[in-house]
Amino acid sequence: MLEHIDSFFSLLEAGKEITMEVQSTIFRGKYAVEVLVVDPINYRLRISMPMVEGKVILIPVGTILSLSIEESSIEPIELKLIERIGGSARSLVLGPLEDLKSRREEYLSSKMKIFSVSSGKGGVGKTTFAVNIAIALAKKGFKVCILDGDLGTANVDVVLNLGSRYNLSHVIGGECSILDVLVEGPCGICVLPGGSGLQELTELDEEDYFRLVSQFRKLDEYLDFLIVDTSSGLFKSVTNFIIAARNGVIVTTPEPHAITDAYALIKVLANYGTELDLKIVVNRVKDEKEALDVSKKIRFAAKHFLQLDVDFAGFIVEDDNVWRSVRKQEAFVLSAPNCLASRCIEVIAAKICGEPPEEIAESRLGFAGFFERIKNVFATR
Repeated sequence: MLEHIDSFFSLLEAGKEITMEVQSTIFRGKYAVEVLVVDPINYRLRISMPMVEGKVILIPVGTILSLSIEESSIEPIELKLIERIGGSARSLVLGPLEDLKSRREEYLSSKMKIFSVSSGKGGVGKTTFAVNIAIALAKKGFKVCILDGDLGTANVDVVLNLGSRYNLSHVIGGECSILDVLVEGPCGICVLPGGSGLQELTELDEEDYFRLVSQFRKLDEYLDFLIVDTSSGLFKSVTNFIIAARNGVIVTTPEPHAITDAYALIKVLANYGTELDLKIVVNRVKDEKEALDVSKKIRFAAKHFLQLDVDFAGFIVEDDNVWRSVRKQEAFVLSAPNCLASRCIEVIAAKICGEPPEEIAESRLGFAGFFERIKNVFATR
């Protein structure tokens, strides 16, 4: 029902003529009226007063009205007259037949788990991690999509050697469906190229926004995970994606400047006062001890100075198989599934999807043990 109403409202704009049909014990008939104000958030509509031969038709408040758009194939919707405005602003205010707030929240909710992959600086392996974690989740039977959210150097398609004709801007422009934009990658994962459409997202009016929502609802039918590969750095586009996803994985390496930049990103996020589930992944470490040392530094500083709890999601060891795979434009979890880096990715994937971490034998990874089990410390809002 809500999808139908949202679709109808997405076609409305000030100045548009629609047909209003009244069916009550007093008034019956169809009237051409003009849309004056559209409020798709609350399903409210202000329209011109219906008139016949120059005379105003005074319809009682509480009357149920059927609205239709002549040139559209969308079925009519029913709204209720909730207010008559007189004077120079003479008009009718229409609203929903029932309180749809809770139903809207349910409608806009998603079964997909969405998380962003970000970093304080470039060159730490963020996109490589995003691609390989997506494939690792797909190998577990989950349906996964990567949204390439890097506004500057979108390169998920480069890492996977994929080509894309469309991006999100074509969906926003109404040129194609969101399903037409998806590009299939290895193990059945799909990539949603963002392109200029990501910037356009911030400029959408309410009507366009809800039309896009209905498009993204199509993804919800197919996907378990949506991974947003953001830009690197402290740009607003990065923090906006993390806040929107509410689950953020921040990738760093053991280098001091990478650690500093990762903490700087966490500090910026703390200033928003938004409860987030943030996790740290330490890439290119020589062993587990080095990863734990880096993680403890970041987590201690975040807790002590920012009053933020940041989880340790895992680590990836330095492995020549990663570099070889990157040069071949392949995912190392596929080209070298038994290498140390791939085993690390598998453990992180198990944590992300809620499975108990697989115990890694010392003979296979060369580690005395593995990292502690971490639970989510921030509730999504």
